[in-house]
This record gives sequence, C-alpha cells and structure tokens, in this order.
Amino acid sequence: MKTKKDIGRIINILSNELKKSMNKDAACYGVTGIQSKVLYYISKQKSDIFQKDIEAQFHTSRATASGILQLLEENELIRRECVDYDARLKKIIITQKGLDIKESIGKEINKTEEKLKLGISDDELDTFLKVCDKMLINLR
Repeated sequence: MKTKKDIGRIINILSNELKKSMNKDAACYGVTGIQSKVLYYISKQKSDIFQKDIEAQFHTSRATASGILQLLEENELIRRECVDYDARLKKIIITQKGLDIKESIGKEINKTEEKLKLGISDDELDTFLKVCDKMLINLR
C-alpha cells in the first residue's frame, strides 16, 4: 500500500534545518547564513557583480537582496560603487574585511554541503537534484 507523502512539508523542514545550521555556523563572523552565502558568492566572481545578479543567483526579490546587501555594507564586508557607463548601476565590491572571512565562510559552506551528502550515493544525489529541478519547473 502506498502512503501519501507530504513533499512540501518535508522540503520545508529540510530548508528550516539548513537555515538553522547555516545561521549557527555564520554567527561567529557576525553575519547570517544567507549573508555568508552571498558574501562568498560575491568573492568568487571574476567580473563586475550587481544587485540583479544576487537576485538571480539566490532567487530573491529586489527588497530581500537589497536588505542583505545593506547589512553586508553596514558591517563593512562590501561596498557599492557607481560604474562609469551607467550611474544607476552600483557594482558590489568585497572589502578587505570581507576577504578576511571569505575562506572561513567557504570552509563552513563546504562542511555543510558534505554533511548534507553523508550516506547518499552519487546516483541518489543525481536523482534528488533532477527531481528538485523538475519540482522547481512545476512551481514556475
């Protein structure tokens, strides 16, 4: 007999646990989990990066991305500068203070990724990611 699975509830629980873990790991750097992920993403970019790039990468609204960036700026982890070719655009630049914690944040992110994959085979992980992609498409 097949039992009905409450997929949304399970995904929500997983998301909440992941956020709690990320927030705990990032707290010692004075940032939240999502701020640490955004800071790490910014630090890895080779070309100019803008708020719209953060919105796209993290699937957030303009207001959410703006709030994250404002807090990173207040904590002096990033700064925003106008670009020569369009005064409306402000590129995001990681500060030395941001660079100083980037490696540690990267290690925490990698540790969490490894913890998530414990006991899961590559095939299971591939299947999981394919199913997640399909679910995202279904919701759009």
